[in-house]
Amino acid sequence: MVDYSRALGLAIRLKGSLKQANLLSNIGLAYFDMYNMELALDYYQQAKLIYEKEGSAQDKADILHNIAGIYIRLSRYESALEMYREVLKVFQQLGDEDGVAQVYGNMGVAYTESKQYQLALHYNQLALRYYQSINNAFQLSTKHANLASINLHLNKFDVALYHAKAAQQFALDAGNKSLLAAALHVLATAQFAQGDIENAEEASKAVSIFQTQFEADKLNQEIKQLKQQQHLQQLQISKRSQLTILLGIVAILILITVIAIYRRRIESNAKLQL
Repeated sequence: MVDYSRALGLAIRLKGSLKQANLLSNIGLAYFDMYNMELALDYYQQAKLIYEKEGSAQDKADILHNIAGIYIRLSRYESALEMYREVLKVFQQLGDEDGVAQVYGNMGVAYTESKQYQLALHYNQLALRYYQSINNAFQLSTKHANLASINLHLNKFDVALYHAKAAQQFALDAGNKSLLAAALHVLATAQFAQGDIENAEEASKAVSIFQTQFEADKLNQEIKQLKQQQHLQQLQISKRSQLTILLGIVAILILITVIAIYRRRIESNAKLQL
């Protein structure tokens, strides 16, 4: 974050408006990843003001897309959907199929969170079709898991089970443990809803194992970071110690030099007296 702030200061001094906007957007993204939605929104809106004056149509659409994502996190679903509709038109005009699919998926999330399940189904299915066309396993797992969850809300347990199994398979294809845990969770819920208690318990156990592994990996990463920080501190301490020793040597040399000069002066005065 410090690096971003320094870069932003440089961009302001250079009067590079688009560079400022890009950096503001990146800072907003950093705060978004830290779940600080208020600050993320503030930086995105600052970037939006610049993009509106000097940015391309893609820039304007991308920043609106980011802001809409924050509105979902803040449970401001209608505001998010209003922005997504605006962004969707731009992406369609630009021929940005991937962007269109992302908007469809995010609109599906907004409609799900606001309990408008039929519309949620519609937009998730639109997104699913695109990801099927490019065979994106990661996104296919996500969309199938979303569709499974929506169908559970609609009490369509057979359909939910189908999507949950598809989500599990695509998670395996993607090799993503987080996706697999999410798929197994919704699979267990669907199996339990159908009365398949035995398989539901197996899926739940698998989720627990993944969660344990995830926590262990997270802990190992934190320990690794801590060790790196400790190593850096040790290097800093070592440098300070070396500097202290060096300064001590310099001080001793200065003292020796002063004493030598003083002695010479005494000897010179003594010779003059003689």
